Amino acid sequence: MESRTFSVEEIVGNLDSNTYYILCPAGLGDTYFICAYFRALGAFLESNLDFNLGVKDSKNMESSSILDSNLDSKDSKITLILQKNQGVIAELFDIKNYIIANNLRRWKIGKVIESKCVLSPQKGKILPFHFHHLKRMDCMRETLQSSYLALFQAIFKLSLDSKMSKPKRLNLDSKTLKIIESKLQDSKNLLTLQTQDNETFEKLRSNIKVFFKTILNKDIKNKQTGLIARISSKEANKMQSQKATNKSIANGFSKDEHFKAIKNIQNLFENAHLVQTHTDTKNRREISSTLRFECELIINNKKTIAKITTFEMRKGNNKIYTLELINPTSLSFRADKADAVESTQYPKGAPHDPPDNIVETNAKNDNKKSTIKQDSNQFIESFLVKSCIFYLPQANSISSILPCIFEAEIELLSQKGYVVFVNSTQKIYTHKNAINVDLTLRDAVALSSHVTQVRGIRSGLFDLIAANSKTFVYYPSSHDLGLYSLESNLLSDSQNCKEMLYSSVIKGFENVSKTLPFRFYQAIFLSRLKGVKSSILLPISLAKIYFRNKNIIESKSLESCEITQSYEYKLCENLVKIYQNPLHIFTLIFNYRKIKQRKKMKEMIKDSINL
Repeated sequence: MESRTFSVEEIVGNLDSNTYYILCPAGLGDTYFICAYFRALGAFLESNLDFNLGVKDSKNMESSSILDSNLDSKDSKITLILQKNQGVIAELFDIKNYIIANNLRRWKIGKVIESKCVLSPQKGKILPFHFHHLKRMDCMRETLQSSYLALFQAIFKLSLDSKMSKPKRLNLDSKTLKIIESKLQDSKNLLTLQTQDNETFEKLRSNIKVFFKTILNKDIKNKQTGLIARISSKEANKMQSQKATNKSIANGFSKDEHFKAIKNIQNLFENAHLVQTHTDTKNRREISSTLRFECELIINNKKTIAKITTFEMRKGNNKIYTLELINPTSLSFRADKADAVESTQYPKGAPHDPPDNIVETNAKNDNKKSTIKQDSNQFIESFLVKSCIFYLPQANSISSILPCIFEAEIELLSQKGYVVFVNSTQKIYTHKNAINVDLTLRDAVALSSHVTQVRGIRSGLFDLIAANSKTFVYYPSSHDLGLYSLESNLLSDSQNCKEMLYSSVIKGFENVSKTLPFRFYQAIFLSRLKGVKSSILLPISLAKIYFRNKNIIESKSLESCEITQSYEYKLCENLVKIYQNPLHIFTLIFNYRKIKQRKKMKEMIKDSINL
């Protein structure tokens, strides 16, 4: 069947037809929006529209006629629907209604289109369009990208409501609050300690007794929770005992480092963060609950965590019971610990839900159970704005960010003292200096509007956050930049948005991206398709890529750069050789250790990290 263009007048007017179409920019993968558009259209017309088979995609639509009918008679109903959803749009937290409402708005705006071509207002070029059939779209994976909205904003200078500005407070769910609260520690202000020459155990105990005389039975208040606790002679003896010291030694620390941390117990407890609470394992009646606190510090140039066990007493003073030094396995958050924090010992919602004020424990009141409260939002917001980066390495419409760029950026940001949250669950995007989280879209939008900067590869999430966040966005090619640019689509101004091509930070990337090993590299490491099925089909997918691209640039003629020296690219070069000649599989086995060496690219992107 011959391809043709359908106008909205034909779509809306011809309700007897069983086939309906809508045009959307080529390559945007904006299926969720288009489906939502027609669901809203169907509900509005009170019709059960049946989308059946139709014409094939148009291969090359340099210009198209879209949404060029008048919809004046339906304006009043659309306005009512928009008003009904206005509160939802303002908060951005009921995403489904937000999408439908904005699609209705775009439908309404469509009546002012007079030209049959859609022009980019800044560059004056015609954007390519494709037909998208609705039945096939419903079978595709739904996404929440809003590039179609970006296109309309560019054409009509359509700006979002002022009510959609930065939320006054973070509206994160309790799980996300636990993740963030448990790890928020300003790395610029970490306690730094140095020990002297090795001392005997007896000498260390003798010196520490002098220190304990200055703090015994004095109130020490934890800043995060408001809990007040004390150290008595019994707890002092426990901390300096051989048994307690051996625990730190077993974790890779010296006895000198253990005693040095004890001398700073007041500072450590004041700045520690609550990570776990449970009932007393020995069921002692006088103990209401056991609290586990952690505080990061640097001791002898090693990043360390001081684990402090505290008893919340039913009567009398709360006790700081013992201290242990442990090695942080990773700065990535350990979710099992955060989920272990229970609220049964506290008022409803505490300590993670923001109460009206902070209530301190009154240690003198023996008959009152201590209460721990905090203003979570105030604590988080003040920290995030100063010290945190939200990193988005994955995308659906284009390949995810290159691992070499990701690693270099995380290392440099960490050196500058920033705490980096990475919204990804893929192993390739984990780093010892980053905190991996898997946020809902609602939480990601809320978090983005409060951090120092949002960085990463261009994805649909940037459309939602660009107006309220400072962003730094990478694009694989100039074509992607021209089509998806936040700045040229008027989603963000130049002061808040920095956009950069891979070729600007990786020498020779344009040539590398055309090679066969790089095509393999994309399919294996940067594809969003994961799981057992994709792994089984991977050899077949690589075979298709090989036979389709056998004649493209040979990687041997390329100038060496960060990608060609990476483990992933070297592996893909060897895989290409296997498809050329299966006997090369034996060469790959011998070369595997050699190709595992990675080359960093910190110097190449240093200038981009200017926050």
